[in-house]
Amino acid sequence: MIDHAIHEPDTLIQVFTRAPIEGSVKTRLIPELGSRKACELHQRMTLHAVKVATSMSSKLEIWITPNINHVFFNAVGSNCQLKSQVGESLADRMSLALSKGLEEHKKVILFQNMQVPHRKILIILFQRIYSEWEGVISRLAVL
Repeated sequence: MIDHAIHEPDTLIQVFTRAPIEGSVKTRLIPELGSRKACELHQRMTLHAVKVATSMSSKLEIWITPNINHVFFNAVGSNCQLKSQVGESLADRMSLALSKGLEEHKKVILFQNMQVPHRKILIILFQRIYSEWEGVISRLAVL
């Protein structure tokens, strides 16, 4: 029953992330880790977000800034669509992505890659979404 709800064909997951450019990601951690290790952490967290999202839905979009053509995104797999973030602020970019997602899908779940919780927590969220909302924008906290 849970897996059926998770893989309902008309649900899209959108993951927001940045291209892993050393010195421009995880900047608050650079004093502790250094820019190289902070960038490596960002890459691991992005791959984790993609792994969790693909386990939850067969429809996945990864929304990227500033460089959608960064070589790192060759590693995310072919089960997702890469999209460029467009807009002045993160809120503008997320709003546009959500609107585009809802044009083609009944339900959209949108989150930033750094805030992807464990799969069991997402199962609970999916169940609530399917029972209560048609579309949702959710900023998930790391739990």
